Amino acid sequence: MKILDCFLILSLILIIFLSSFSIMYFDKGFYTGQFEKNNAYERLGMENVDNGFDELMGYFQGNNELKTGFFTLNEKKHLEDVKRILDNAFGVLYLALGASFLILVYLIVEKKDVSYDLIFSGVAALCLILAVIAMAFFNFNWLFTEFHLFSF
Repeated sequence: MKILDCFLILSLILIIFLSSFSIMYFDKGFYTGQFEKNNAYERLGMENVDNGFDELMGYFQGNNELKTGFFTLNEKKHLEDVKRILDNAFGVLYLALGASFLILVYLIVEKKDVSYDLIFSGVAALCLILAVIAMAFFNFNWLFTEFHLFSF
């Protein structure tokens, strides 16, 4: 039974962490704010930036290819890798959702107390998210570099 508890806790941590990432990933307002903050609209033009963003999000979601000249060949190669990572992350999220659902159903049918697993998962995920935020706040360049070294 302890193995199921561990799998449930791990699955729930992954769900919380990847869901929080997913919420920001799909938040166009976040990107718009970043475009404004970094003067992308002034440098490249609002229509160009918005069209490039829409093309990129469509590409990441599997709806289109990167066909316009907005991205360079090197950027397109990098974005292929990013898409693969995103696809894998969402695959892990869906797997974790399915696994946690099945484990929860089993444990509830067996009348096992899952309250500890739920609380521990929430606290652990919150600590993980706060740790990433703190690392980004105090040393974003290090976090960015380490993420890219690990991912690519």
